[in-house]
Amino acid sequence: MSINYVQLTGNMLQPELRQTQTGKTVMSASMVIKGYGESAEDMWVDIQAWENLAKNISDSFPTDRKTLRVMVEGTLKKDTWEDKSSGQARSKFYVNANNISVCLDYQNVGSVNYAGDGNNASTGGNYQAPAQHSSQTNPVARPLSDVAQGEAPF
Repeated sequence: MSINYVQLTGNMLQPELRQTQTGKTVMSASMVIKGYGESAEDMWVDIQAWENLAKNISDSFPTDRKTLRVMVEGTLKKDTWEDKSSGQARSKFYVNANNISVCLDYQNVGSVNYAGDGNNASTGGNYQAPAQHSSQTNPVARPLSDVAQGEAPF
């Protein structure tokens, strides 16, 4: 039994949103997946999303950025067509996305810059986690009496 499921993490370029002739909304984008090792090459993959997912990713993509680190889940599809200039049959594979999630390993959220290396880059890479008492290995809930009126208890 084979299962067609793809999960990729990489940098997605600014998406293009359009309407099909039947009125459906479709988003197309390319993403690069970085290779590792001595002979590793970057791999470019086309991504396609439909309707609400297409609108949401297009609306959520920062206008001041060229790329956004995302994780894409979906199925592998094959598109075939005839080349107009040569008449030859052409094809390509792409990912038909079921979900696209922003990865926080290299993103800015609010005033925090997630560097992906365990350090908070917004402090110039000199981030040090707050000291934790050696006897305190798990978080300890605050007593309800310490929570001020209107303050969230978490």
